[in-house]
Amino acid sequence: MMLNQECVRDLLIYIEQNQPVKSDGHPESFKLMQYCSACMEQHAYTLGDINLAVRYLADKQLTEAGNLNGHTRRMIVMRITATGYDYLGAIRDASRWNTLKQKFGKIFDSSAPVLVEMLLKHLISLG
Repeated sequence: MMLNQECVRDLLIYIEQNQPVKSDGHPESFKLMQYCSACMEQHAYTLGDINLAVRYLADKQLTEAGNLNGHTRRMIVMRITATGYDYLGAIRDASRWNTLKQKFGKIFDSSAPVLVEMLLKHLISLG
């Protein structure tokens, strides 16, 4: 199965916008049931797309997630990491996202976070 970078981006944005917060201000982990239903209707993502995106975000340490061996709808997202917020800041804007996709083509389809991380490091080194 091929990784769907649009699903990865949409999932990260969804988590940022919808993650519940505890009374002490810390993020509260949540199951992806609502996201799965909404995305399957709105974006035509399959459960396989979402499952792979959740695992990819966790593997790349862009999120902390749990129950990754369970059913996709029961996977748990604990929080977006600092690296995840850095990545999200670089790709949140739709026009920037589309520009990156056009510039890097098929390479972007398979490794968007790696490319964005390299670009961010380059920009930081420029001062």
